[in-house]
Amino acid sequence: MADESDDLSQNHSCLSMNCRDPVDQCMRHLFDLLAKETASTLCTEVEKIHDFELLMPYRRPRVLLQTAAHISGAAYYYRLPKLEKNVHKLGLCIHPEYGGWFGIRGVFILKQIFIPDLIRKQPVNVIPDIQQQEALLKLFNERWRDGSYRDFIPVKSRYSELQFKYFTLEPRKRLEFIRQEIFPKLNELISSTD
Repeated sequence: MADESDDLSQNHSCLSMNCRDPVDQCMRHLFDLLAKETASTLCTEVEKIHDFELLMPYRRPRVLLQTAAHISGAAYYYRLPKLEKNVHKLGLCIHPEYGGWFGIRGVFILKQIFIPDLIRKQPVNVIPDIQQQEALLKLFNERWRDGSYRDFIPVKSRYSELQFKYFTLEPRKRLEFIRQEIFPKLNELISSTD
């Protein structure tokens, strides 16, 4: 009997070669599909920008996605005041329902669509107290790896234990994690639905 994980590798080309990041490859594929459908439905050119795209040679992000999430009203962007001591402190978005348990993977720009009277949706400030915001940002900047900042507010849903393990790994260890931890669980799921 053939090893089922080999079948899975053949059906998921990213996992049978040494791609840099399986999630990024998946997002590229899904963004391509969605952009094509959106362009066709809305008769507009669609520019896709992923969270991992950089402007070279400076290696700066092509788009500031946390700022985009704030401006769109999707999540509130918290940051420390511009003080010299805060120069290397990062800000972060908190979603009103999911707290820190979400990812901002990219944006679509609909090139030929202009809505001058579009009413801007304001993001929900779920942590209005400045001292609480500072505590959140301290937690994020000093202990981001343990993920405790994600539960700073009560949340509707969290990543599964498997997802959390995956996203806390160094990127170079993720492909092996998928092969060893996720393939067996995926095979069980596939077998149980046959």
